[in-house]
Formats: sequence, C-alpha cells, structure tokens
Amino acid sequence: MISYPFTPEDAQKTFEKETTPVEYNVSDFGTGFKDENLPYMAIEYLTNNQDFPADENYNPKQDPQIQPYNDFYDHFMFSKSAAETTSIISKLDQQAETNYASPWYHLGRVTGAFLDPSSLLLFTKVGQSAKLFGTAFAAEEIAKQNIDPVRDDSYVPWTVAGGYGLPYVINKMAKGNVSAATHQKIIQIR
Repeated sequence: MISYPFTPEDAQKTFEKETTPVEYNVSDFGTGFKDENLPYMAIEYLTNNQDFPADENYNPKQDPQIQPYNDFYDHFMFSKSAAETTSIISKLDQQAETNYASPWYHLGRVTGAFLDPSSLLLFTKVGQSAKLFGTAFAAEEIAKQNIDPVRDDSYVPWTVAGGYGLPYVINKMAKGNVSAATHQKIIQIR
C-alpha cells in the first residue's frame, strides 16, 4: 500500500466531492433504452456497419491497445481484427461513462424491455404460453448478447428463468383454482 501525506487541500477536495449533490439527467433514459431494446440495438448494429473483416494474422493477446483492459479480456477473446478491438474499447469507454445510478437510466431499460418483440407476445393468447414466451425471451437475450460484445453475460440465466417462470406463475394465478375447503372458509368468513 502506498502511503502519502493527506493535506488539508486533499481533505477539502474530498469534502466537496462527497457533499456535491448528485445530478441525474433525463438523457440517461435514452442510454438505458438503447442498452435494452432489441429493435434499437439491431438497427444501430446494421447502420453502424459493425462487420469487421477478419485479419488472419491478428491475435488479441498480442494487441498492445488491450493492455489497459486486461481485466476485461473476455470481451476481446473473439476479436478478429484491430478495428474490431478498437470498436470494443470505445464501447467499454462509453459504458464506463454511463450513470448506472440514475433512475432515468433504469426507467429507460425497463421501457426498452417492455417494448421488445417478445414482451408483446404477452398480449396475445398464444404468447401467454410459458414455453413460447420463454423461448422467445431467451432467443431475444441471445441475440442481444451477439449484437453487443460488452453486454453482461449474467443477464442470460435471469432472462431464461424469468421468461419461463413468470408466465407459468401468472397463468397459474389467473386460472383461480381454489380448493373446496378454501372456498368453504371464505363463505364462512363472510
């Protein structure tokens, strides 16, 4: 551990930094929306021409621009060229600047998720099946993982569990099967 003298100026800077009120911007809504909405992600992917030609001699382990990002090497493992690595680095830098503490960001993510094509299946009779909705929801998350190389992989199991589990639970609650004993107790309470 490196020790250094803590000066009064350092203490003043720390105090000012910690007492400055946090500002949340409405623009964080758009960042959250584009991080979660599949149609937006697909359009952005297609319009930004993110198809990088493969370089046969390229090895990401030997690329010097990855050195500051060694902790995030899993994002670069399948990079096929220096241009693709540069693109991933710029996405990581953008991700580092995102204000994840902003309520606007999370509101944008929730809105983006509800406007995904698989979420619209819930409004159809066929789409309320747990198997169909879960499969569509999981396929949508896999597509998001393939489009965005810096997307967190931990979303996949939660998405699959939610995609199959939520419709199952909702369908069980909607049927309203109440046992005869419970029905009699309700009548007696009235």
